[in-house]
Amino acid sequence: MVGQGNPMRGMVEAMEQLESAVRSENPTVDLQLIVRVCRLGAQFVSSFEGAFKFAAVEVENKANDLEEAWQKYNTVEVMLDYEITNGLARENSSHTRFNIRMKRAVDLLRVFFQEILAREGDSLVPPLRKAYDEVFGAYHGASVKDAVYFAMEWIMDKAEFFNLIDDDDDAARELMKRYISASACVCQHVEQLYLSTKVGAELLRMI
Repeated sequence: MVGQGNPMRGMVEAMEQLESAVRSENPTVDLQLIVRVCRLGAQFVSSFEGAFKFAAVEVENKANDLEEAWQKYNTVEVMLDYEITNGLARENSSHTRFNIRMKRAVDLLRVFFQEILAREGDSLVPPLRKAYDEVFGAYHGASVKDAVYFAMEWIMDKAEFFNLIDDDDDAARELMKRYISASACVCQHVEQLYLSTKVGAELLRMI
């Protein structure tokens, strides 16, 4: 899956643009770039088999919501300030809460990639289970977890997964490393934005 149409490569490049903005003298998080990451992420996940196509639909729905947020606020900073100040942030369907859910999806993929690169063997189940437990385990009940664990059993093997990212294994590993580095920086910055307010810190503990 190489070339300009590769959603993984596009997702990494958009994440690196976000990282550059976060590391600048006047750090901001552009919601339009987050939407791009979401949409490319949905394309990437839709390439997985079986139940994971449902996850792609969920990511696409988050992208639609955050596109509305981008049209209103342009940046995460402006969005947080407005929705918290006006008492909107705690609403279940607020853009502020959708952004947290998207951040967790980004974190899930980051930990998944870290585990893939760190582990031996061809099965992707242990890396995916570790990533899910670390990022979403505290927010899901037993029935949801059981359904997720069951779906994991049908995921492709590592060789197929690498080929999905890039025809060359070394290039696939490099893309994963770039995503890990850029997304860690961006997610840490976004988390600090939320933690800087009482309401934001409260929302980080919610589903």
